[in-house]
Amino acid sequence: MSGTVSDAVKAIKDGLRQIDGLRVADFIPDSLNAPMAVINLEEATYHRAFGGGDVVLRFQVTVVVGRVAERVAQSRLDAYLSYDGAQSIRKAIESGPHLECGFETLQVERAGNLQPVTVQDVVYLAVDFTVTVHA
Repeated sequence: MSGTVSDAVKAIKDGLRQIDGLRVADFIPDSLNAPMAVINLEEATYHRAFGGGDVVLRFQVTVVVGRVAERVAQSRLDAYLSYDGAQSIRKAIESGPHLECGFETLQVERAGNLQPVTVQDVVYLAVDFTVTVHA
């Protein structure tokens, strides 16, 4: 495996930092400061090729926005869910510096699970992105 889990998290985080105004956490925070993206390792799959090659890391990136008004929150999420554009999560992650970290691919495969989230009596709106990294 060329890149480590920490390298993959850093590559995802560096990509997300391209989005103006989006805070990024590489750990599950005690409190939210929306808009925020939280990176979490879901699984690591080993031995997909001979000699331990093609290790696959799968991350969940949860993007949380404030829900002061439902339409505003949905509009913000729509921008993050776009395939392209300045606020696109997919574009930011996939255009990040992953090749410099030794990864073959870093790809946002899907988004979903749009739901309200309550933290410390505050309601937010969140969506999950699945990011797959081939090391």
